[in-house]
Amino acid sequence: MVMIPDRVNLNRLFFILILTGSLPYGLACRNALANAEWLRLFIYTCIYLWVCASAFLISTLYRNMAENFSRQRALEEKLIQAERFKAVALLADSAAHDLNNILSGLATYPEVLMQDPGLDPRILQGLSLIKDSGRKAAAVVGDLLTISRGGGMEMETLHINAVLERYLCSRDFEKIKAAHKDADIEFSTEPELLPVKGAYLHIEKIIMNLVLNAVENISGTKAGRVMVTTANRFIDPSMPGHEDMIQGEYAVLTVADNGPGVDEKKIRKIFDPFFTTRELGRSGTGLGLTLVRHTVQDHQGFIKASSNANGTRFDLFFPALRPDISGTRGYPEDIRGDDRMVLVVDGLKDQQRIALGLLENLGYRARAVDIGEEALEAIKEASVDLVILDTVMTPLQDCLETCRRIQKIRPGQKIMLAGGYPESDDVPTAQNPGAGSFVKKPYTLLDMGIAVKEELENEWKF
Repeated sequence: MVMIPDRVNLNRLFFILILTGSLPYGLACRNALANAEWLRLFIYTCIYLWVCASAFLISTLYRNMAENFSRQRALEEKLIQAERFKAVALLADSAAHDLNNILSGLATYPEVLMQDPGLDPRILQGLSLIKDSGRKAAAVVGDLLTISRGGGMEMETLHINAVLERYLCSRDFEKIKAAHKDADIEFSTEPELLPVKGAYLHIEKIIMNLVLNAVENISGTKAGRVMVTTANRFIDPSMPGHEDMIQGEYAVLTVADNGPGVDEKKIRKIFDPFFTTRELGRSGTGLGLTLVRHTVQDHQGFIKASSNANGTRFDLFFPALRPDISGTRGYPEDIRGDDRMVLVVDGLKDQQRIALGLLENLGYRARAVDIGEEALEAIKEASVDLVILDTVMTPLQDCLETCRRIQKIRPGQKIMLAGGYPESDDVPTAQNPGAGSFVKKPYTLLDMGIAVKEELENEWKF
């Protein structure tokens, strides 16, 4: 391996060459001047200048070589990380839909059973445990999909401070505080924080992951402290440590702790999939920080991680917007239905039962069929207010054809798409023939209620 001297050593070498050449040059010039040998003085001066120029050129050459080697190593590391992400993407895409269908029964059907008011408390407790376990497993699949496919983020103008305020009121934050009672978690926000273009739920999730990571870092630390702050920053790429960033204004979210820190080798791998400094399975899946970096990159932002004996710090830079937020997003106060008829088209019987149970609990009338042809016959027999069509149970072309034929039979028919994948490029393709919004599996009572209410009334946008 070729060892390239660092910049400090190169500068030191340059000055040593100049200084060591000065002494003989000075003595030679003194003798030449004493004897009035002007030609020799000129020659000595030319030689000395040539030595100085050579030392400068050698120093510059080595410095450029060192920088080129550093850039090459950085590119190689990025290539290795890209290959790892590609492997995760292949795993997620091949397994996600099947896993989501399997997990739907665990994550969703217990919620339907829990609606029975006469249920024994012990059975209710068991169903709650099954539901929570299914949701956790579905969350892991969701993280894999978000990392591999971007999660179909819908960007909007928002304030990170507002996301923080919502997170402080969430059950996830209450669970963290209950599990880490000794941790001192402080929040300090910039009142005039600039808005950003982002996905509300995704930013909230990376805040949750970073706070959870920080409180676990200070576990067992006396006077452990976690600090979450926001600030406005102007970044100039010429600033040390920001060479890879784009010049401009950023809204910066910082999460820091005073734990024991992470050594330099581990901090380089801290965003790798399934890498964790703790025991895998006891404190997450090793995807939390991977998801953080991926989400920040999807927001065209940058993330900086640093750690030493005094703690660990993450700085998230989101490109800021100067215009003020033009409006506020509204939500319906009641997601319950009004006895409208919904037709569910899904090739899996257990998925049909889950969807029908949720819709009936929401106050809708519902029936289910297996394939597109049966859906067309049902549409001919009687009108329905909404069709929920699974996009992945059959080839996409069958889904598209079903949408077209439904619109031909009943122009203006409301159609909603459902599937185990987040929204991808295929969903808008299916929406063109007349399908509307998209609801992701495994279903939840809230997600199903919001999506159906949105599609039927079309008075607000979630």
